[in-house]
Amino acid sequence: MITANLLHQACAQLGCPATKANLLGGYSQNVYEIDCGKKLVIKFVKSSANGEQAIRSEIEWLDYLHDNGLSVVKPYHVTAGSGINRITEEFFIVAYEKVAGIHIDPSDKTVWNRELFVKWGAAMGKMHVLAKAFTAQHRRPQWFENDLFSERHLSALEPEILKRLQQHHSDFSKLPTTAGVYGLIHGDLTHHNLLYTDHQVTLIDFGDSEYNWFAYDIAVSIYHAAQTVKDEAERLAFAKMFAGHFLDGYAREHTGTECFSQMDAFLDYRHLFSYAYHSVFADRSQLTEQQKNALRSMRDSLLASSSYFGSSVLPN
Repeated sequence: MITANLLHQACAQLGCPATKANLLGGYSQNVYEIDCGKKLVIKFVKSSANGEQAIRSEIEWLDYLHDNGLSVVKPYHVTAGSGINRITEEFFIVAYEKVAGIHIDPSDKTVWNRELFVKWGAAMGKMHVLAKAFTAQHRRPQWFENDLFSERHLSALEPEILKRLQQHHSDFSKLPTTAGVYGLIHGDLTHHNLLYTDHQVTLIDFGDSEYNWFAYDIAVSIYHAAQTVKDEAERLAFAKMFAGHFLDGYAREHTGTECFSQMDAFLDYRHLFSYAYHSVFADRSQLTEQQKNALRSMRDSLLASSSYFGSSVLPN
Protein backbone atom coordinates (compact mmCIF):
# COMPACT_ATOMS: atom_id res chain seq x y z
CA MET A 1 0.00 0.00 0.00
CA ILE A 2 1.23 3.49 -0.88
CA THR A 3 1.25 5.58 2.31
CA ALA A 4 0.60 9.32 2.46
CA ASN A 5 4.21 9.84 3.54
CA LEU A 6 5.54 7.93 0.54
CA LEU A 7 3.33 9.95 -1.80
CA HIS A 8 4.57 13.20 -0.21
CA GLN A 9 8.20 12.14 -0.73
CA ALA A 10 7.57 11.29 -4.37
CA CYS A 11 5.80 14.57 -5.06
CA ALA A 12 8.54 16.53 -3.27
CA GLN A 13 11.17 14.90 -5.49
CA LEU A 14 9.18 15.89 -8.57
CA GLY A 15 8.55 19.41 -7.27
CA CYS A 16 4.82 19.39 -6.82
CA PRO A 17 2.42 19.33 -3.85
CA ALA A 18 0.87 16.00 -2.87
CA THR A 19 -2.48 17.78 -2.77
CA LYS A 20 -2.38 17.67 -6.56
CA ALA A 21 -2.00 13.88 -6.64
CA ASN A 22 -4.95 11.80 -7.75
CA LEU A 23 -5.11 8.01 -7.37
CA LEU A 24 -5.77 6.36 -10.74
CA GLY A 25 -5.61 2.72 -9.62
CA GLY A 26 -3.29 -0.01 -10.82
CA TYR A 27 -3.35 -3.68 -9.79
CA SER A 28 -1.87 -2.68 -6.40
CA GLN A 29 -3.43 0.81 -6.21
CA ASN A 30 0.00 2.23 -7.01
CA VAL A 31 -0.64 4.59 -9.93
CA TYR A 32 -1.25 8.34 -9.50
CA GLU A 33 -1.72 11.40 -11.65
CA ILE A 34 0.18 14.48 -10.48
CA ASP A 35 0.53 18.05 -11.70
CA CYS A 36 4.02 19.56 -11.65
CA GLY A 37 3.32 22.22 -14.22
CA LYS A 38 3.30 19.24 -16.57
CA LYS A 39 0.76 16.50 -15.93
CA LEU A 40 2.43 13.18 -15.18
CA VAL A 41 1.33 9.66 -14.35
CA ILE A 42 3.58 8.02 -11.77
CA LYS A 43 3.78 4.39 -10.75
CA PHE A 44 5.27 3.19 -7.46
CA VAL A 45 7.38 0.05 -7.79
CA LYS A 46 8.93 -2.04 -5.01
CA SER A 47 12.70 -2.04 -5.20
CA SER A 48 14.41 -5.19 -6.40
CA ALA A 49 17.03 -6.07 -9.00
CA ASN A 50 14.35 -7.67 -11.15
CA GLY A 51 11.99 -4.71 -10.67
CA GLU A 52 14.57 -2.17 -11.78
CA GLN A 53 15.57 -4.31 -14.75
CA ALA A 54 11.93 -4.60 -15.79
CA ILE A 55 11.38 -0.84 -15.62
CA ARG A 56 14.59 -0.03 -17.51
CA SER A 57 13.63 -2.43 -20.28
CA GLU A 58 10.05 -1.10 -20.41
CA ILE A 59 11.31 2.49 -20.73
CA GLU A 60 13.79 1.49 -23.44
CA TRP A 61 11.01 -0.26 -25.39
CA LEU A 62 8.63 2.71 -25.03
CA ASP A 63 11.28 5.26 -26.06
CA TYR A 64 12.03 3.16 -29.15
CA LEU A 65 8.37 2.85 -30.16
CA HIS A 66 7.71 6.55 -29.57
CA ASP A 67 10.80 7.61 -31.53
CA ASN A 68 9.67 5.42 -34.44
CA GLY A 69 6.26 7.01 -34.74
CA LEU A 70 3.94 4.75 -32.74
CA SER A 71 1.51 6.62 -30.50
CA VAL A 72 2.44 5.35 -27.04
CA VAL A 73 2.72 6.81 -23.56
CA LYS A 74 6.08 8.60 -23.26
CA PRO A 75 8.40 8.01 -20.29
CA TYR A 76 9.33 11.17 -18.39
CA HIS A 77 13.02 11.30 -17.56
CA VAL A 78 13.39 13.31 -14.35
CA THR A 79 17.14 12.79 -14.57
CA ALA A 80 18.61 12.65 -18.07
CA GLY A 81 19.06 9.08 -19.19
CA SER A 82 17.23 7.54 -16.25
CA GLY A 83 13.55 6.78 -15.83
CA ILE A 84 13.98 5.32 -12.34
CA ASN A 85 13.55 7.73 -9.44
CA ARG A 86 14.30 6.25 -6.03
CA ILE A 87 12.09 7.42 -3.18
CA THR A 88 13.14 5.10 -0.34
CA GLU A 89 15.14 1.90 -0.05
CA GLU A 90 11.88 0.03 -0.55
CA PHE A 91 10.25 2.02 -3.37
CA PHE A 92 11.08 3.92 -6.53
CA ILE A 93 8.79 5.60 -9.01
CA VAL A 94 8.65 5.72 -12.77
CA ALA A 95 6.92 8.66 -14.46
CA TYR A 96 5.15 9.05 -17.79
CA GLU A 97 3.84 12.13 -19.56
CA LYS A 98 0.05 12.19 -19.31
CA VAL A 99 -1.51 11.41 -22.67
CA ALA A 100 -4.50 13.29 -24.02
CA GLY A 101 -7.50 11.12 -24.76
CA ILE A 102 -10.39 9.27 -23.22
CA HIS A 103 -10.57 5.81 -21.77
CA ILE A 104 -12.77 3.65 -23.94
CA ASP A 105 -16.28 2.80 -22.81
CA PRO A 106 -17.68 -0.20 -24.74
CA SER A 107 -21.20 1.07 -24.13
CA ASP A 108 -20.42 4.24 -26.13
CA LYS A 109 -21.12 3.13 -29.68
CA THR A 110 -19.83 6.42 -31.09
CA VAL A 111 -16.37 5.14 -30.08
CA TRP A 112 -16.77 1.36 -29.69
CA ASN A 113 -17.15 0.59 -33.40
CA ARG A 114 -15.43 -0.54 -36.57
CA GLU A 115 -13.23 2.57 -36.83
CA LEU A 116 -11.75 1.93 -33.38
CA PHE A 117 -11.27 -1.80 -33.98
CA VAL A 118 -9.40 -1.18 -37.25
CA LYS A 119 -7.15 1.48 -35.69
CA TRP A 120 -6.51 -0.78 -32.68
CA GLY A 121 -5.39 -3.58 -35.00
CA ALA A 122 -3.25 -1.22 -37.09
CA ALA A 123 -1.47 0.06 -33.97
CA MET A 124 -0.65 -3.50 -32.91
CA GLY A 125 0.49 -4.37 -36.43
CA LYS A 126 2.87 -1.39 -36.49
CA MET A 127 4.21 -2.35 -33.05
CA HIS A 128 4.96 -5.88 -34.26
CA VAL A 129 6.75 -4.57 -37.34
CA LEU A 130 8.89 -2.32 -35.12
CA ALA A 131 9.54 -5.21 -32.73
CA LYS A 132 11.32 -7.12 -35.50
CA ALA A 133 13.98 -4.39 -35.77
CA PHE A 134 14.32 -3.74 -32.03
CA THR A 135 17.60 -4.62 -30.33
CA ALA A 136 17.23 -4.37 -26.56
CA GLN A 137 20.00 -3.29 -24.21
CA HIS A 138 17.89 -4.20 -21.17
CA ARG A 139 16.36 -7.64 -21.13
CA ARG A 140 12.58 -8.20 -21.20
CA PRO A 141 11.24 -11.59 -20.03
CA GLN A 142 10.18 -14.50 -22.19
CA TRP A 143 6.52 -15.51 -21.78
CA PHE A 144 7.39 -18.66 -19.83
CA GLU A 145 9.27 -16.62 -17.22
CA ASN A 146 6.07 -15.06 -15.87
CA ASP A 147 6.00 -15.18 -12.07
CA LEU A 148 2.78 -17.21 -12.25
CA PHE A 149 4.82 -20.15 -13.52
CA SER A 150 7.06 -20.39 -10.45
CA GLU A 151 6.72 -23.71 -8.64
CA ARG A 152 5.31 -21.93 -5.58
CA HIS A 153 2.44 -20.38 -7.54
CA LEU A 154 1.74 -23.36 -9.78
CA SER A 155 1.33 -25.54 -6.69
CA ALA A 156 -1.54 -23.29 -5.60
CA LEU A 157 -3.61 -24.13 -8.70
CA GLU A 158 -6.26 -26.82 -8.87
CA PRO A 159 -4.95 -30.03 -10.49
CA GLU A 160 -7.21 -29.78 -13.56
CA ILE A 161 -6.28 -26.12 -14.15
CA LEU A 162 -2.58 -26.94 -13.75
CA LYS A 163 -2.89 -29.87 -16.16
CA ARG A 164 -4.50 -27.64 -18.82
CA LEU A 165 -1.79 -25.02 -18.37
CA GLN A 166 0.98 -27.58 -18.73
CA GLN A 167 -0.61 -29.03 -21.88
CA HIS A 168 -0.74 -25.60 -23.50
CA HIS A 169 2.90 -25.00 -22.60
CA SER A 170 3.86 -28.33 -24.12
CA ASP A 171 1.97 -27.46 -27.32
CA PHE A 172 3.51 -23.99 -27.50
CA SER A 173 7.04 -25.41 -27.13
CA LYS A 174 6.60 -26.94 -30.60
CA LEU A 175 5.74 -23.63 -32.31
CA PRO A 176 8.34 -21.68 -34.32
CA THR A 177 9.97 -18.66 -32.67
CA THR A 178 11.37 -16.99 -35.77
CA ALA A 179 11.36 -13.19 -36.10
CA GLY A 180 8.32 -13.24 -38.37
CA VAL A 181 6.03 -14.72 -35.73
CA TYR A 182 7.66 -14.13 -32.36
CA GLY A 183 9.04 -11.05 -30.66
CA LEU A 184 8.41 -8.35 -28.07
CA ILE A 185 4.68 -7.76 -27.62
CA HIS A 186 2.47 -5.55 -25.46
CA GLY A 187 0.97 -8.53 -23.64
CA ASP A 188 -2.18 -6.82 -22.35
CA LEU A 189 -3.55 -4.58 -25.10
CA THR A 190 -7.15 -4.54 -23.93
CA HIS A 191 -9.40 -1.50 -24.35
CA HIS A 192 -8.38 -0.50 -20.80
CA ASN A 193 -4.87 0.12 -22.13
CA LEU A 194 -5.89 2.38 -24.98
CA LEU A 195 -6.62 6.09 -25.01
CA TYR A 196 -8.69 7.51 -27.85
CA THR A 197 -8.73 11.04 -29.19
CA ASP A 198 -9.17 12.71 -32.59
CA HIS A 199 -9.66 9.29 -34.21
CA GLN A 200 -6.29 8.07 -32.94
CA VAL A 201 -5.43 5.39 -30.42
CA THR A 202 -2.53 5.69 -27.97
CA LEU A 203 -1.12 2.57 -26.31
CA ILE A 204 -0.43 2.67 -22.55
CA ASP A 205 0.71 0.36 -19.72
CA PHE A 206 3.49 -1.82 -21.13
CA GLY A 207 4.21 -3.50 -17.79
CA ASP A 208 3.25 -6.95 -19.14
CA SER A 209 5.38 -6.63 -22.27
CA GLU A 210 7.25 -9.85 -22.96
CA TYR A 211 8.63 -12.01 -25.74
CA ASN A 212 5.76 -14.08 -27.08
CA TRP A 213 4.01 -14.96 -30.32
CA PHE A 214 2.46 -12.03 -32.17
CA ALA A 215 -0.69 -14.12 -32.55
CA TYR A 216 -1.01 -14.29 -28.77
CA ASP A 217 -0.94 -10.48 -28.56
CA ILE A 218 -3.83 -10.40 -31.04
CA ALA A 219 -5.69 -13.09 -29.10
CA VAL A 220 -5.47 -11.00 -25.91
CA SER A 221 -7.23 -8.09 -27.61
CA ILE A 222 -9.93 -10.31 -29.13
CA TYR A 223 -10.56 -12.17 -25.88
CA HIS A 224 -10.94 -9.08 -23.71
CA ALA A 225 -13.03 -7.23 -26.30
CA ALA A 226 -15.38 -10.23 -26.36
CA GLN A 227 -15.53 -10.17 -22.56
CA THR A 228 -17.46 -6.90 -22.80
CA VAL A 229 -20.40 -8.88 -24.24
CA LYS A 230 -22.19 -10.38 -21.25
CA ASP A 231 -24.67 -12.46 -23.24
CA GLU A 232 -22.83 -15.69 -24.07
CA ALA A 233 -25.13 -16.34 -27.02
CA GLU A 234 -23.97 -13.07 -28.64
CA ARG A 235 -20.31 -13.25 -27.64
CA LEU A 236 -19.07 -15.47 -30.48
CA ALA A 237 -20.75 -13.34 -33.15
CA PHE A 238 -19.18 -10.21 -31.66
CA ALA A 239 -15.75 -11.87 -31.43
CA LYS A 240 -15.90 -12.80 -35.11
CA MET A 241 -16.96 -9.31 -36.11
CA PHE A 242 -14.29 -7.69 -33.92
CA ALA A 243 -11.56 -10.06 -35.17
CA GLY A 244 -12.44 -9.29 -38.78
CA HIS A 245 -12.09 -5.51 -38.32
CA PHE A 246 -9.07 -5.81 -36.02
CA LEU A 247 -7.18 -8.08 -38.44
CA ASP A 248 -8.08 -5.80 -41.34
CA GLY A 249 -6.30 -2.96 -39.54
CA TYR A 250 -3.45 -5.24 -38.48
CA ALA A 251 -2.80 -6.33 -42.08
CA ARG A 252 -2.40 -2.69 -43.15
CA GLU A 253 0.81 -2.55 -41.10
CA HIS A 254 1.94 -6.17 -40.71
CA THR A 255 1.35 -8.64 -43.52
CA GLY A 256 2.59 -11.82 -41.82
CA THR A 257 -0.12 -14.29 -40.88
CA GLU A 258 2.10 -17.18 -39.81
CA CYS A 259 0.93 -18.82 -36.60
CA PHE A 260 -2.59 -17.43 -37.02
CA SER A 261 -3.65 -21.06 -37.27
CA GLN A 262 -2.95 -21.17 -33.51
CA MET A 263 -5.20 -18.18 -32.75
CA ASP A 264 -8.03 -20.22 -31.25
CA ALA A 265 -5.58 -22.10 -29.02
CA PHE A 266 -4.16 -18.76 -27.85
CA LEU A 267 -7.70 -17.52 -27.10
CA ASP A 268 -8.42 -20.59 -24.99
CA TYR A 269 -5.06 -20.14 -23.29
CA ARG A 270 -5.78 -16.49 -22.45
CA HIS A 271 -9.00 -17.52 -20.74
CA LEU A 272 -7.11 -20.14 -18.73
CA PHE A 273 -4.19 -17.80 -17.95
CA SER A 274 -6.51 -15.01 -16.78
CA TYR A 275 -8.28 -17.29 -14.34
CA ALA A 276 -5.02 -18.80 -13.06
CA TYR A 277 -3.39 -15.37 -12.65
CA HIS A 278 -6.26 -13.82 -10.72
CA SER A 279 -6.83 -16.91 -8.59
CA VAL A 280 -3.17 -16.79 -7.49
CA PHE A 281 -2.51 -13.05 -7.18
CA ALA A 282 -5.85 -11.42 -6.38
CA ASP A 283 -6.40 -10.43 -2.75
CA ARG A 284 -9.67 -12.27 -2.12
CA SER A 285 -10.45 -10.08 0.87
CA GLN A 286 -10.53 -7.03 -1.41
CA LEU A 287 -12.67 -8.53 -4.19
CA THR A 288 -16.24 -7.38 -4.68
CA GLU A 289 -19.03 -9.96 -4.93
CA GLN A 290 -19.19 -9.23 -8.65
CA GLN A 291 -15.47 -10.02 -9.03
CA LYS A 292 -15.80 -13.20 -6.98
CA ASN A 293 -18.73 -14.30 -9.13
CA ALA A 294 -16.72 -13.57 -12.28
CA LEU A 295 -13.88 -15.80 -11.04
CA ARG A 296 -16.33 -18.59 -10.21
CA SER A 297 -17.88 -18.24 -13.65
CA MET A 298 -14.45 -18.46 -15.31
CA ARG A 299 -13.64 -21.58 -13.32
CA ASP A 300 -16.95 -23.22 -14.23
CA SER A 301 -16.46 -22.50 -17.94
CA LEU A 302 -12.91 -23.88 -17.87
CA LEU A 303 -14.00 -27.11 -16.20
CA ALA A 304 -16.99 -27.48 -18.53
CA SER A 305 -15.08 -27.06 -21.81
CA SER A 306 -11.55 -26.64 -23.10
CA SER A 307 -12.78 -24.23 -25.79
CA TYR A 308 -13.82 -20.76 -24.64
CA PHE A 309 -15.80 -19.78 -27.73
CA GLY A 310 -16.68 -23.28 -28.91
CA SER A 311 -15.87 -22.29 -32.50
CA SER A 312 -13.20 -20.42 -34.44
CA VAL A 313 -13.37 -16.62 -34.37
CA LEU A 314 -11.14 -16.15 -37.41
CA PRO A 315 -12.77 -14.79 -40.57
CA ASN A 316 -13.26 -17.41 -43.27
